[in-house]
Amino acid sequence: MTADHSNSVSLNYQLQKSFEVIYEELLEAVYSHEWTTFDEENSIESLHSADAVQRIPYVAVCQHLRDDRQAFQQEMDDAMRRLERKHAAERRDLLNCKAEIEELKMQKERIEALLEEKDSATSDKELQFKKQESAFHDTIRSIQKQLLDKEKELDNLRKENREMEETISNLTPYREAHEAIERTLANEVVSDPIRGIRKCNHGALWRYVQRGTSCLHHQLLNFRDNVVQDFSRANVSSLASIYHILCIRLEFSEPSYHSQCHHISKFRWDQPKPQLEQYTKLFKEVTREIVLVSGDQNRSEENLQRFAEQDTEDFEVQGKFYVQNSSSSLLPYRPVSLVPLEYPEHIIPGVHKQLWKPFSQRPQFVALPPKILPTGVVPWSQDMSAYITDLIGTLLAEDVGLMFGTNENKELSIKTVQEYLFQMFDRWFPAPDAASLAIRNFLFSIEVLSESHVLVRILLRCLIGELDACLLRHFAVVHILIHTNRLSTPNHLGWILEELFPNMIQHKDTVLTHYLEYCGGTPSPKLLSSFYLNEFLAKDYNPGASQINSISDKLFGMSAFSMRHLSILKCERIKHELFPYVNDQVLRALFSQSAKLLGFDSELPYNLCTWILTHLRILMQADNIQLNIQDRLDGLPEQQRLVNMRSRMTQLQSDAAYAVLQASSTNA
Repeated sequence: MTADHSNSVSLNYQLQKSFEVIYEELLEAVYSHEWTTFDEENSIESLHSADAVQRIPYVAVCQHLRDDRQAFQQEMDDAMRRLERKHAAERRDLLNCKAEIEELKMQKERIEALLEEKDSATSDKELQFKKQESAFHDTIRSIQKQLLDKEKELDNLRKENREMEETISNLTPYREAHEAIERTLANEVVSDPIRGIRKCNHGALWRYVQRGTSCLHHQLLNFRDNVVQDFSRANVSSLASIYHILCIRLEFSEPSYHSQCHHISKFRWDQPKPQLEQYTKLFKEVTREIVLVSGDQNRSEENLQRFAEQDTEDFEVQGKFYVQNSSSSLLPYRPVSLVPLEYPEHIIPGVHKQLWKPFSQRPQFVALPPKILPTGVVPWSQDMSAYITDLIGTLLAEDVGLMFGTNENKELSIKTVQEYLFQMFDRWFPAPDAASLAIRNFLFSIEVLSESHVLVRILLRCLIGELDACLLRHFAVVHILIHTNRLSTPNHLGWILEELFPNMIQHKDTVLTHYLEYCGGTPSPKLLSSFYLNEFLAKDYNPGASQINSISDKLFGMSAFSMRHLSILKCERIKHELFPYVNDQVLRALFSQSAKLLGFDSELPYNLCTWILTHLRILMQADNIQLNIQDRLDGLPEQQRLVNMRSRMTQLQSDAAYAVLQASSTNA
């Protein structure tokens, strides 16, 4: 009994397991794996029952899929019908557009034919207009040429008239004195045998003689100054077109070809040679008369000193009575030296002394006080402009000759800017005393005009060693670039700064804004040159110094603020790092010139060295800079300009290396 019961329990258990498996398989076959909480048969009760979440039968899932597919198909059919209707409408529109296009093409052909006829007629009229315009311009040019010729003749006549008037004005006192003497002699010389001195007092007589010789001496000195002014007029007339600094003949020359050196840049400065023989002869005659009168004056003063304390009576000449005066009405013009004791208030005594120190080493003699050079129609005098032009032109020609080995003088002599100045005046004035008087007037004019004129003030600072003469050279190069290419606008100034100082990034926009305010909406080459002079050189601001500072820091591990002086060896190392193709000879020459002026042996102030290095780079690349600016004016694309720039720089380096090699072989 127990065994049957156990078997029955075991069988029931196995059947239960089998039914469970069958149930699970049937459940998997009927119901899907998607679940729902909604019972379609009894929805209300299903929401509250414990078995609210149920699996959805496959039949319900398929029914839902069929419903969704039918709804989607219905939507697709509706969309297709709409697209067909839209397509039909657009096709009609397309056919209409094609018809309109065909009609427009026909109209275009008719219009083109009409335009061709009109163009043909216009071309004929333009050809006739150009012929008439060319003839009109030829007539205008002919009239303008005649007008310029007449203006030149008128200017020459006016100049001759002014010179004649000035000559008449200078000779008038002598004529009046001569006429007065003739009248006196005509009135006082009588046939009476008793005439002349009735009472003679030796002291009074010699005072009378001394006053006469002093007056004559003064007149001769004044006449000698007038002869020196005539010298200056002849010099300035030889530079007939000089009205502004560096406006004549200082320009870029054409490329020259020399052996394997394809291109060497030069500056041309042909020094004028005025005809001064008549002035030299006249000056020597006046100088001889001054020497004779000076001897008479000295003898009269000696006799006057001998008799002045003995005789106190007056003396009388027939018809006139001369009083014994205790003091002379004429001041004795006997300065110890030609250096003036008085100078303008804005000049510091130390500056005055430093400026005149080299001049005091020239031969000294008696002369009247210095005069400011005569003022012309320009902001400063024509004479000042002419002499500054010649000085800077000479300095540039010397630099270029050393840089490219074209200097005819094989012996290198180190001269300061003052020595160049004295040499220039000695060339302009063949008589040494005349040159000294001209230098004296020039230096005095520099002191007076330096307060109101920037370029004269810079020249003054260069002469005393505050600034390096490379500032003058640099301004000349920039001025030439501006006037050669007729640059005037702020955009042109931006080009100049980019070409001269490629690393100048800061303050560039500020500089352009300042120039726009400076020119007042009417830019011109003259204003641009003046702005550059005031904005950079007058402030001693060198935009190229930043690159030199970085190289100094790299080579020597010291910033520009800590390096107050540089030796020639350090300058050469900086030059070889920045632009090795520049000749070392010109660097040594400029360094030695500044050192000689300042009295230094081996080092120069750092700021002066930066200007020397900047001037060398720009002078070497001046012709390339000129061509690069011309490319910009011609409107070349940037890519083409860069290609041209690299090609020119490569050629320049090759030419410079060849020039250095030729110079070395020549020296050897």
